[in-house]
Amino acid sequence: AFSPYKVYGPHVGALFGSAKALELVTGPNHYFIDPKQVPYKFELGGCSHEACAGLVAMGGYLRRLVTGVQPNDPSLDRAPDDLNIAGDLDPTRAECVAACEYMTRLEQTPQTVLAGYLSRMHERGFIRVIGPLTDDPSVRVPTFSFVP
Repeated sequence: AFSPYKVYGPHVGALFGSAKALELVTGPNHYFIDPKQVPYKFELGGCSHEACAGLVAMGGYLRRLVTGVQPNDPSLDRAPDDLNIAGDLDPTRAECVAACEYMTRLEQTPQTVLAGYLSRMHERGFIRVIGPLTDDPSVRVPTFSFVP
């Protein structure tokens, strides 16, 4: 299973597996759906078309972050049938790693400010921060949870 939104994609889930393995998994669909009907047995209704489009575009977004292609670049003004998804938008592993490192650097300043503020509120007893009280990106992502 994969959650693209955890890597800057749309809020959808993806399940990967061999056809044989997926046949063995019980789907959440109606009892009258044949359990061998993969992927249909996992589809509870119509798909979110905008999320599907976002999932397809996620690779191009990550690639553009590290290759410097700007949203107004003329090379992007092509008809949809001219767009080779696999060749033009799928980033390499190195590009994905570089994009995540770039976003980590962009998030560092706001993370430091937020961690400092939450630490002070925690020390004064106004809140309790869940997880480590640090802005170190090797220890935590810039998402903080706290309770009163």
